[in-house]
Amino acid sequence: PGMMFILNSADTNSQTIFHSGVGATTILQMDNTAVASDFTSSTFFQNTAPSASTVTVGTSNDTNGDGDTMTYIALANSGPYRFGEVTSNGTSGDDFIVNVDGFPQAKFVKKHDQVEGWYFSAYAIDGHNPTKYMNLDSTIAPATDVAYDHLATGFKSRDTTTSTRGSGHSLVWGAFGITPLASNNRAR
Repeated sequence: PGMMFILNSADTNSQTIFHSGVGATTILQMDNTAVASDFTSSTFFQNTAPSASTVTVGTSNDTNGDGDTMTYIALANSGPYRFGEVTSNGTSGDDFIVNVDGFPQAKFVKKHDQVEGWYFSAYAIDGHNPTKYMNLDSTIAPATDVAYDHLATGFKSRDTTTSTRGSGHSLVWGAFGITPLASNNRAR
């Protein structure tokens, strides 16, 4: 899978996230702005990336708490979902373009090599480009500055802040509700 959400319901730990962009030895946490390398261990998934049919849980309480109820929600990296990693080029307002082979209804990005939040935007909220973003790991109201364009083939950063840009920074992303481009549309 491209992404998995893991919840240890008997513990106060944050929701654990596997993302294919950071691999099987690193986790992210939804309500945490920490750098991904702060959460690196072979005990999360025993150094084994989840496959379409198997998830290997390790000995970490984050992924396999003793006697705790765990919930795993896996999202495939196909169909209406896509997940990946992109490197920022640092250009204000034109930082990166992600191709997902269709129009994403919603998407998130998180800079994982620097302390930063989870930024989410949905085309339906604004109904037009550019879309504003919400910070998923806080109770702050949606931002008033412009962040993204949703494109026919993916999305483009228009961020002029350092939240999701900065030359050479790595960001994980996810796109949801992708409407694929029709392969045989022809102008007449």
